[in-house]
Amino acid sequence: MRTILVLEENREGRKAISKMLRSKGFRVTEVENETAALAALGPGYHVDLVLAGVTDRNRADFLASLRTQRPLMPVVLLADCSDAVSREQLLSGGFCLSRRMKFYMNTRPIGFNELDRLIRIALIPKKDGHLALSRAA
Repeated sequence: MRTILVLEENREGRKAISKMLRSKGFRVTEVENETAALAALGPGYHVDLVLAGVTDRNRADFLASLRTQRPLMPVVLLADCSDAVSREQLLSGGFCLSRRMKFYMNTRPIGFNELDRLIRIALIPKKDGHLALSRAA
C-alpha cells in the first residue's frame, strides 16, 4: 500500500483529501505545516508521495528542503491560483513542472478522480531514466 503525506493547513480540506485518498486505497499521513511534513519525511518514515496544498504560501523553501532530504520524492502541489501570473509566482522559487524530477502541479478545485489519476501518474516508477507510460500504478 502506498503512503501519501498530505500537507494542508486547512483542517477541513486536509480531512476531505485524506478521506478520498483512503477510499482509493492509499495510506495517509496528515500534517498541518511544513515543519511537521519534513519531520514525517525523516529517517525511519516511509512516504511514497507528498501532496501539498498551496494557498497564501510560497512553498519554495519547503520544496528546497524536501529535495535536499529526499531528492526524487514525487510531489503534487494543489494551488488555489489558476491564472498564469499566480502560477508563475508559485514556481518562481526555481522549481518547474517536471516529470523527470517527479514534480507536478494542478489548481483547485480538482475532482477526486482527476487527483487520483495525477497521483498515480506521479507514482509511476522511472525505468532506464524514462518514466514508464503504463496506466498501472
